Amino acid sequence: MKFVLGGGISGLVWTYYHKDHCVITPDTGGQFGNVFSLGARYLHQNLEARAFIRGFGLPIEERTIRVGYSLNSELQSSPPDCFRELYYKKSRATQDLEGFDETSMNAGKNEFQALNVDFKNLIEKLSADVTKQIIPGKVERIDLKEKWLYCDHFRTPYQEVVSTMPLNIFLKAAGMSDEASKLKSLGITYVLLDESFKDLKQFDFAYFAGDEPYHRLGRDENGLVAELTDKRSNKELLQFFGNAYKNHKYVPGAQLLTKKPSLSFDGVKFLGRYGAWDRSYKTEKVIQEAIQSNIRQSVGKGTCWCP
Repeated sequence: MKFVLGGGISGLVWTYYHKDHCVITPDTGGQFGNVFSLGARYLHQNLEARAFIRGFGLPIEERTIRVGYSLNSELQSSPPDCFRELYYKKSRATQDLEGFDETSMNAGKNEFQALNVDFKNLIEKLSADVTKQIIPGKVERIDLKEKWLYCDHFRTPYQEVVSTMPLNIFLKAAGMSDEASKLKSLGITYVLLDESFKDLKQFDFAYFAGDEPYHRLGRDENGLVAELTDKRSNKELLQFFGNAYKNHKYVPGAQLLTKKPSLSFDGVKFLGRYGAWDRSYKTEKVIQEAIQSNIRQSVGKGTCWCP
């Protein structure tokens, strides 16, 4: 048996392209299942991403996403000197640059091309397509030697596992707590605000490295979404945002601090941002890998499928 662990967008995409896999998950949607957007989420365009959207009969609509930067001043289209280092420290709640690399803060770009996607609608379509491949359950223990999965109400041997679970949780389930403890992450509180809170001007989202309590602010169809490090109380949020506050959601482990580790296990593939513990691993890369894997599999069976 071949299994995908986790029903977020990465797990659903892989299962969509691999009908010989079943996804084990207590629910679908992951961070896209919240009532408002958990931060700025965009599908960067490439050939495979376009093919993926077209496969659902959705229109291909390109967007130019504009990024702003603020250091206790007006928003501007390019980061001031030392901005990236200051932002990294603020958004990671740290005073050092351990783990800092060129991928942080979208590599300092002031704009990029993306496909216009309603992610909630996309999750619904994906979930409906793979519904017969979904096994409700939560993985509690993984035997990497004997290749067994132990879930909350069943157990099963596996031939192949594609894990989108946060890597630290996977390692704990595999009995590797020492390795898991080396992976550091930080919780993020996402706050839905009234649009009147701040004028983002021409920008779709912006980074803030100054004295504001939040480090990123983006648009949502319901208003604006601010991102703050750590868990914040209602009292704090009301103090920060006043009448602009509408709702919030705390996500533990949302911000990855340590770099991607070099780990390899027979029959296991780590997929997606949290599964591979790689913050540069965006959704379009998951789609690309899923399609390319599907093509290799099809060619191996004497058939050929192209996007």
